[in-house]
Amino acid sequence: MSATTAPTLEAATAFVKSYGAAIALTQNPNITAEEIAAALVRHYGSKFTAYDHGHVVAAPSNDPDFWLKGVTTHLKRFQKSGLGWDMKLSDFRIEVVGGDAAKCHVTWSISPANQEGWEWTNVYGWKDGGEISAEDGLRGAFESVVSDEETEELFRRVPGFLEIEV
Repeated sequence: MSATTAPTLEAATAFVKSYGAAIALTQNPNITAEEIAAALVRHYGSKFTAYDHGHVVAAPSNDPDFWLKGVTTHLKRFQKSGLGWDMKLSDFRIEVVGGDAAKCHVTWSISPANQEGWEWTNVYGWKDGGEISAEDGLRGAFESVVSDEETEELFRRVPGFLEIEV
């Protein structure tokens, strides 16, 4: 690791750990889907884009709560499907791809009450915006996620997961 990539690696690592702490909120039985979603979405940049099996989802400019609503719905589907949302950060690997950017390979695990748990890896694109958040001392934001493996694993266990009405 060069001296020029060390600060990027350090900042991206802190950011992934913070995102892991946000998903760990799912282990609190007294928390709502909206509260968890807010903690997760605060890690997304203003132009955050999701990629999944060739589908591209980006927030419309006229809907600032797009991701908050979407993540809340996603979490509610976990609950309604019987999987629950006992999730945690299992592992991660940061790949610095520039002086202020990194690919973050993040492995999540879920422990459903009604079946054996599993893991999946999403790949997040992290970019350092240069400013340090006064709220938590973190730098940067996720600009993107590739979540093919998450969807594959969900569909394997709950066919029609995305059609579950909440």
